[in-house]
Amino acid sequence: MNILSTIAKMKLFIRLFELVILCSLICQVYSTPFLSKSNSNTFGFNRLSVIKNRQAKVWATIPKTRLANATRLPVLEWMIETKQIVPNPNKEQIYFAIGDPTLNGQMVNDESVQAVVDAVNSHKYDGYNSPSGILSAREAVAKRIFEDGGEPTTADDIILTLGGSHALWLAILGLADPGDNILISKPSFPYYKAAILTPNEIEAREYSIDLETREIDLLPIITDEIYQKVVYDGVFVPLAKLAPKVPILMCDGLSKRIHVPGWRLGWLVIYDRYDVLAEVKENVDQSYSNLSQTKGIKPYKPEAAMYMLVQIDDELISMDDIEFCKQMIAEQSLYLLPGSFFGAPNHFRMLMNRKKEQTLEAVDRIVEFVNNVLTPVTLPPMNLMVEENPDNIYLFGPEHQKAVHKAPYVAVN
Repeated sequence: MNILSTIAKMKLFIRLFELVILCSLICQVYSTPFLSKSNSNTFGFNRLSVIKNRQAKVWATIPKTRLANATRLPVLEWMIETKQIVPNPNKEQIYFAIGDPTLNGQMVNDESVQAVVDAVNSHKYDGYNSPSGILSAREAVAKRIFEDGGEPTTADDIILTLGGSHALWLAILGLADPGDNILISKPSFPYYKAAILTPNEIEAREYSIDLETREIDLLPIITDEIYQKVVYDGVFVPLAKLAPKVPILMCDGLSKRIHVPGWRLGWLVIYDRYDVLAEVKENVDQSYSNLSQTKGIKPYKPEAAMYMLVQIDDELISMDDIEFCKQMIAEQSLYLLPGSFFGAPNHFRMLMNRKKEQTLEAVDRIVEFVNNVLTPVTLPPMNLMVEENPDNIYLFGPEHQKAVHKAPYVAVN
């Protein structure tokens, strides 16, 4: 009951806040003298024509964003479409499409409801808490995971979320950038693809994994274990118990445990048995410290993922980010990605998930390259004897093998 009451206490005040906002919007709508709807392919579902004081005022047309166009939820679209179909009135309706237990009369128990009511009445959770969720709730989740046979974890490795889908979204957002590849099993929950496309318009493609060559050992894994309590034969084994030497990000929640999908209570658990993420963080800290001391560039310390974005000072360095990265390859054999590819011109992106020694070597090469760009190259002094040059011939520098200027004297080494 510990996990139930503590998480419910933290989450309910969020739901109440949403209810207040909804009521406010409803009141605002009904206070408008007249509303009419017109079909539109623009932002939202419809465009509202607000008629007030006999003068029509039409809301400005707002086009859909690229992210909105790239995101589709086929299940939701199907639900909306099938509502237009009139079922056979001579037969009782049977819902076998949507996995909502409440549609079959499987309701939450009274004890859970009372825990939520008590939490609201106590006013202990009305204020702000940790962005990761109330500590006691995360501790309760960690305890329940261990009691259920899962891998030991701590509250520091848990983030409370607004349901399992939110946990999936956070996991993908923390790991992936545009251009990255994410492998999804088939068949699978359609929200997986939607969550991938939504944050950064990551392209979805199809690949196959050869398990015999253990390619899977090279990849971080996001696992959806919301149905771990719905096992028919045998015993459920958490993927973290079978994890190779990669981080496991496990998504779970209460919707299937106690039949409350509408409460939106979930969590994201990060298993990093071999401290892979800790090494990434160490690389971030050291790289940021070293690059911050270098004139001509400005690093931005990331709070997640495995990349660092570094700004190029265009007042000190005349080349753009694409030329900068090309010259880095030519002079330092270091491969970076121009920030222009991600909508950040005059920046470059570097990886943080390599070995510490290789990361520090890359940082040293960046520093050396920038210093060379900022420092004018001076030729070494030459021991010259000056003789008269009556023919006014060209003076040749021994280092460059080209005429540099005319002079009445010729230099002889």
